[in-house]
Amino acid sequence: MPQVKNQRDKRSVRTRKLIRNALMKLSVLKDFDSITVTDVTQEAGINRSTFYLHYTDIPSVLNDVENSVIDTLADVFNGCDPLQIPHNPYPFFSTMTAKAEADEEFCRFIFDSSLSASFTVKLTKRIIDAVCKRLQSKFPSADVARLNMTVTFIVAGLVGVYTEWFRDRKDITLEELCRVAASLVSQGYAAVVSSAIG
Repeated sequence: MPQVKNQRDKRSVRTRKLIRNALMKLSVLKDFDSITVTDVTQEAGINRSTFYLHYTDIPSVLNDVENSVIDTLADVFNGCDPLQIPHNPYPFFSTMTAKAEADEEFCRFIFDSSLSASFTVKLTKRIIDAVCKRLQSKFPSADVARLNMTVTFIVAGLVGVYTEWFRDRKDITLEELCRVAASLVSQGYAAVVSSAIG
């Protein structure tokens, strides 16, 4: 019996991934509001009843997509020291780039879909919250308002620069981008963070 359950679970995970990938692909081709369950099921190669076994509607798939992407990027972030990212964002960016490039649908969804702008805002907010939480646990007497403002400025800037680079692949390598970004941020970073954390 456990083997049958395990096979069902694997099938369910595979089906949900097919549905998520179909939505990500479609969101690059058309406006999100015009994507229907029929569009998704045709793209995923499944029938409507299978879709409704896993999701209630298109927004519930989008929610799952966003959580899945954010969880993937959170894993990358959790492997980094938030205090080091502004000084040397290269390990964070290079790992994130490798993850994005390994999954074409994931990559295009983040940077080219009709949802990319709103998703980037959500992603930036989640990263800011995570960095602040980790810094506050490390420095409990920190000035929370100043720390939040500093982290918001740094993270939003880094995400914006990285997103533009990934979209256009300008004549600059990832390593150069990280070096410039680290230099820009770290010029005033140490003094501002020091005053925030006391």
